[in-house]
Amino acid sequence: MVCCVVCCLLAPLAAQAQSKLGYYRRDADEANRQRMATQFRNDAARAEQRLNELRQRNTHANSNSAGSTSSSTRQGRAAVSPLSGFSGGGGDSGPAAIESSVTTTVRVRETESETAARILAEARSGRPEAMWNAGRLLYTGGYGGVARNDAQALAWFRKAAEAGHPGAATAVGEALLFGHGVPAQPAEALRWLRMGAEGGEPRAQLQWGMALLKGEGGTATDTAAGRRWLDAAVQGGERHAQWLAGSERRQGGLWPKDVAEARRLLALAAAQQQAQAMAELAEMHFAGEGGLRDLAEARRLFAAAAGLEEPGAMTNAALMAFRGEGGPAEPAQATAWLRAAAGRLNHADAQYALGARLFEGAGLPQDKAEAATWLARAAAQQQRDALGLYGAMLTWGEAVPQDTARGVAMLRAGAQAGAVLAAEYLGDVLFKERGPVPQDLPEAARWNRVAAEAGRWGGMLRYGLALKHGLGVPQNRREGYRWLREAADRGMAAAREHLDPADAR
Repeated sequence: MVCCVVCCLLAPLAAQAQSKLGYYRRDADEANRQRMATQFRNDAARAEQRLNELRQRNTHANSNSAGSTSSSTRQGRAAVSPLSGFSGGGGDSGPAAIESSVTTTVRVRETESETAARILAEARSGRPEAMWNAGRLLYTGGYGGVARNDAQALAWFRKAAEAGHPGAATAVGEALLFGHGVPAQPAEALRWLRMGAEGGEPRAQLQWGMALLKGEGGTATDTAAGRRWLDAAVQGGERHAQWLAGSERRQGGLWPKDVAEARRLLALAAAQQQAQAMAELAEMHFAGEGGLRDLAEARRLFAAAAGLEEPGAMTNAALMAFRGEGGPAEPAQATAWLRAAAGRLNHADAQYALGARLFEGAGLPQDKAEAATWLARAAAQQQRDALGLYGAMLTWGEAVPQDTARGVAMLRAGAQAGAVLAAEYLGDVLFKERGPVPQDLPEAARWNRVAAEAGRWGGMLRYGLALKHGLGVPQNRREGYRWLREAADRGMAAAREHLDPADAR
């Protein structure tokens, strides 16, 4: 009943274009906290490096200042800051020097807990940078033993934003936009995000640009302005903006189609571990789109994105690993990716791929009962190939109780959604004179032609026979011979039985 269903599946992210504009805009809450925590610690490391450089310069100056009035002042720990607001450089200028001397204040190191306590104290004194850092301390939790407290974090972010801090304005805007710790307030969120965008924050430029594109929160739709803000976010290195801009240029959406530029932008985002960009770039390498085909690089990128649990990439990485494309076959790893994406992540393409492989025993022990379970889950999500395969199983009662009406309805839904597999099965069941449903030769010819033109051998055979004998279509023996010859040349023995050289003339 069913022939090769797993030979060429890839789950392209291009198919996600309808949902892309909403999906990319936010990190998951925990990922967002991790991003901010990483930024916080990176800022601390940079401030510590600047402080060490200042100490070294001061030591060098002292060693060369005999007889001068230069001095080194060591202050108590309460005055020290490896973070130093992340903007002060770790040193203070002294009073006006006599005879061009310089007084440099070098602070001793603090522990993380001392730094955290000092930041909170400075925040209470009203310093905007300290209020911003206090918000980050409380939002991420853990640094210096500070416990996570979303309400207090948002309060500090709001105070810093009201003092004009663009990063804090962005944090407030995102909290209000997505309802992080507070009820969602889109209009108020966009006021803060606009402030952050105008202050040069790439994440705010991304969010504000998307609001203008979609007319959210009471803003008027302005496509040109939205693109300009997204371009600014791209220039600022915002990885989600780079992905969106690259993906849209790949398809020809918000920007004109430009696959070379798409590939460049996706590479920038992929270098920042943006999982969807890694997966789309892998697709381009797989297909040779915008450059040379490189299966090894495609597999590397799919595997890297799979490590970040991007479900489409997990599916494609698994399929390449099953086939041994771009590297050795790795069925154990492939199975692990596919089961994780299909089960824990509930990814419909993975559910179909797993079900199809179990159905055929391709790389996995054949188990049609388990296959039916995964295919049913995928079909429930309207995965079009699953509608075809599971619909065929229901129609013929293969490994599941027969339910012809439901099965044919699934086949028709899958075929109408563009699934070649569903078109082939529907053409087959409607072509048969004694099949499980009444024969319908005109509709059978329609779907068999779709399958034939997509390269499916069974479709070629049936459409060739329909043309040869005028079954549901006007008779055309020469065209029928062409399709039968094509099926025979591809190895379908049944097609050879119907070849008549006289038909070719």
